[in-house]
Amino acid sequence: MNKICKKKWNNFLRKVFPIGNLPVHPLYLNFRFSQDESEFTEQYYPKIIKRLRWMIAITTFIILSLQFIDYGLTGIFMNDAFIIRFDIFLPFSLFFFLLSFTSFYLNFYQYINVLWLIMAGLGEILTIILGPEITRPIIITGLVLFLVGSFILFGLKPHFALISSSILLICLLWALIYENILNSLYTWPVILLSLITLFIGYYGGWKIEFLQRKLYWSLKQQKELSLKILTSTS
Repeated sequence: MNKICKKKWNNFLRKVFPIGNLPVHPLYLNFRFSQDESEFTEQYYPKIIKRLRWMIAITTFIILSLQFIDYGLTGIFMNDAFIIRFDIFLPFSLFFFLLSFTSFYLNFYQYINVLWLIMAGLGEILTIILGPEITRPIIITGLVLFLVGSFILFGLKPHFALISSSILLICLLWALIYENILNSLYTWPVILLSLITLFIGYYGGWKIEFLQRKLYWSLKQQKELSLKILTSTS
C-alpha cells in the first residue's frame, strides 16, 4: 500500500514538476548522485555570489528608504520604525554583506540567506505593528513582493525559499489579524491567496533552478561523449 501511494505521489510530482530525463528529484531538484550535486554546487553557486551581494544591498536600501516615505506622509522621521530599520536591521544587514566575502558564507550561504531573509521580513512586519498606520499598505505590498522575489533573486534552492517565505507569511497574517487590519471575513481568502502566492513563487524558483541544472547536465554529457570519442579514436 505504501509503495502504491509513493508511486502515485512520485507520478503526481512529475506531472506538476516535469523533469524529463534529468536525474534529479522532481521537488527538491537534487541530483540522484552526490558527486553530481557537489560538482553542480561548486560550479554554479560561486558564480552568483556577486549578484547576491547586490540583492542584499538593494533590498537594504529599499527598506531604509521606507523611513523617508514615513517622514513624507507623517512629518515625523524619528519613530519606532526608525529604530527597527537603522539601529537593528542596518547593522545586521551590513554584517551579512561583509560575511558574503568569506569562505564561511560560500559554504553555508543557503542557510545564511534564509536567516537574512527572515530577519529582514520580520523587521518590516514589526514596522507594520509599531510604525505609522498610513504607511501600512506600502509596507505590506512591498513585503509580499519581497516574499515572491525571495524565490528568484537570492539564489536559494526552492525549498529553502519556501521555508523562509512560509514563516514570514504566517507572521504577516498574525500581525494583520493582531492589529485588526484584516477583517475576519477576508481571513480565509487571504490565506488561500497566500498559498497561491507561495506556489507561484516556488514554481518560478524551481523553473530557474531546473534550467540551470539541465544546462549543467547537458554540458557534462557532451564532455563525456567527446571524451569517449577521443578515447575510441586514439
